[in-house]
Amino acid sequence: MPNIRHLTDQEINQIAAGEVIERPASVLKELVENAIDAGASHIDIEIKGAGRSLIDITDDGHGIAKDQLVSALSRHATSKLSKYDLIDIATLGFRGEGLASITAVADINIASLAKDSQDGAWCLQVKAGQALQKLSPEPDHQPQGTRIQVKNLFENVPARRKFLKTDRTENTACVDIIRRVALAFPHISFTAQIDDKKIDYPKVLDGEPGRLDRLARIMGAEFGRSVLTIHAEREDVKLSAYVSPPTVHRGNGALQFFFVNGRPLRDKMLVSAIRAAYMDVLTKDRHALVALYLTMPNEDVDVNVHPTKAEVRFSKPQLIRGLIISSLRAAFAKGADGISPISVSAVEANLKNSSTSYPSAFQSAYTGQSIPSRSSYTQRYNYSGVSESSQAPLMDLAPQARAYMPTTEPITVEQSEHKQDVEAEYFPLGAAKAQLLENYIIAQTQEGVVIVDQHAAHERIVYEKLKAQYSEAGISAQKILIPVIVTLLEEECDQLISYQESLAKAGLDIERFGPDAIAVNATPALLGTPDVDKLIRKLVETSGDWQPDEALEKIITYALATMACHGSVRSGRRLGVNDMNALLRDMEVTPNASQCNHGRPTYVKLSLSDIEKLFERR
Repeated sequence: MPNIRHLTDQEINQIAAGEVIERPASVLKELVENAIDAGASHIDIEIKGAGRSLIDITDDGHGIAKDQLVSALSRHATSKLSKYDLIDIATLGFRGEGLASITAVADINIASLAKDSQDGAWCLQVKAGQALQKLSPEPDHQPQGTRIQVKNLFENVPARRKFLKTDRTENTACVDIIRRVALAFPHISFTAQIDDKKIDYPKVLDGEPGRLDRLARIMGAEFGRSVLTIHAEREDVKLSAYVSPPTVHRGNGALQFFFVNGRPLRDKMLVSAIRAAYMDVLTKDRHALVALYLTMPNEDVDVNVHPTKAEVRFSKPQLIRGLIISSLRAAFAKGADGISPISVSAVEANLKNSSTSYPSAFQSAYTGQSIPSRSSYTQRYNYSGVSESSQAPLMDLAPQARAYMPTTEPITVEQSEHKQDVEAEYFPLGAAKAQLLENYIIAQTQEGVVIVDQHAAHERIVYEKLKAQYSEAGISAQKILIPVIVTLLEEECDQLISYQESLAKAGLDIERFGPDAIAVNATPALLGTPDVDKLIRKLVETSGDWQPDEALEKIITYALATMACHGSVRSGRRLGVNDMNALLRDMEVTPNASQCNHGRPTYVKLSLSDIEKLFERR
């Protein structure tokens, strides 16, 4: 056996650096956070060679005194703790070892002029891995603040250097760091030159207007036009969230930002909470645009669980998760007035989708009169819902969905012309005028034209009604004549059995069948005769990082959405004018009516100005 030996200081420093400094973006993060903690109002960044050659950070903060320059680069030294408490941390530290770790794997030039200093500015130059004991600062001409230049990153650790990604990838990671700190601190101006890319985030006013301005600059004009602003509080946790409506989304989560007490981070629990909040309104392969700010007592969040401070641990994770999910869902569930519709602008958006706001609470377009009531409208038209006997047969409507389908006969176009009432145009989604391609309803409002996807819209209506049914009485189960045995990993079986009782309410009756198998005795009646093996494996797959009741929610959502999709008015079915108007009125009182269960928009709005631009009248 080899003898046990003590590691050298250089080995210790390189090991510490391996935990903290993963790539050039890690260096950038440490230095920018130091500048922010130093009270900087402007931070200038220059990066060359994707951070391998140079990372240069200049700030106008309070600076570092001459006699503290060596200590600033030393291990186990920090200015981030005002008292001996590793829990109550009010700065962007701790986990420490930031500058010391950088010094172990790169050359550093640091120059600083401390505020109110009588000694002037001083600088210190350190080669990678060089001992600090014999170094002493030299005079410099640095203005107040600090400038740190990091050169030749990982030059002395070639094994680490060769694992860096392409210049483009490393630069993208640096841009992401700048975006996150810029969103966390809108009162600080940031300028950056990253190889050939220039970034400029000017200082904005304190408060929500400034934050929204910075958000629009970073996340795009479309987000700025459609953003939903949410403020909520539960116990001693405050939430400010700026999120996209479900009709605005991306193919990745790059524009999801999370901040806890001003600290940018990427926490799995917070990502999971956002995914849960959008689960009912956004298809699984799409991602919302989110900026979420949480404020809570410092002692309720542990920032020392990750070397790079990318994750934290909460003392009340379920409270925080519940606050996020309930607050976002409440914003989505306000009906058609709560979610911005998709709008098409022929000139400004080049015929691409863009979200615009809808009149608050569907206020009437004419003065002194109220919007006609839904009941008076339906009475006038002798309407009781969408006709089940239209010109084209309905395709295999599920029995549960038929309960929501009306029985009146459709009216002809000639009859409808006499029965159409101008009052209908004052409803939010207006009066139906025509059906195109046996799927799209054209409606006229006081502000323009609305185009509705009849299948997507009715799918949402049926789905919301089925959810209400489930909430009231639960979902009945149908017994399986011969139980289906599903073989899983032992830990997956443990996971499912841990919420056996909860699954029973959703109509899924399971029991343990040996160490690595589950016996399924009954399935939700709503699903008819599902593929049981596939259903169970889907449940296991989607519930991996969810709490038991959350996994239950996912399987319920999966079941109801499947039934609603197959039980809705299909594309290709012709509808009469009464039927179309009925669908529009139902949409106006249905939560999340602006998108179907898969996250697709249910309607598009063309304002009068959009139409006039098409014909060059504007």
